[in-house]
Amino acid sequence: MDNFAQCQPAVAHSPSAMRDGADAASAAQSVISTWEDINAALRPILGQQGVAALFSRSLLLTSAEYPWLMRVQADTLTHPDLALLQTVLQQQNRDSAVAGGGALLHTYYELLDSLLGPALTERLLGAVVAH
Repeated sequence: MDNFAQCQPAVAHSPSAMRDGADAASAAQSVISTWEDINAALRPILGQQGVAALFSRSLLLTSAEYPWLMRVQADTLTHPDLALLQTVLQQQNRDSAVAGGGALLHTYYELLDSLLGPALTERLLGAVVAH
């Protein structure tokens, strides 16, 4: 988990989110890109419903600090609604989008880590959090 914590929030370190004048849309796109990578890495192992269940639980936990994330909860038990997440992130200011999106990613990683252990989580998502 240390690798993920060092690059947290991941979205804040992306080139598109870091450039001067970057807005919530750029931050949102960075978050969505990371979620797409997570889905691609985990879907073959956990299945779509497993990925979605962890996403839904992450939303619930993270929304305690970022209540606006609750708007994404609609149909996350069958698939992570990344389009809705992107829309909700774009409705925030850049700093809120970075903080909330990063917190959501961090919570997901922590949940996965608690289920699979640090070594396997790092092996599965190490490439995702390294970029």
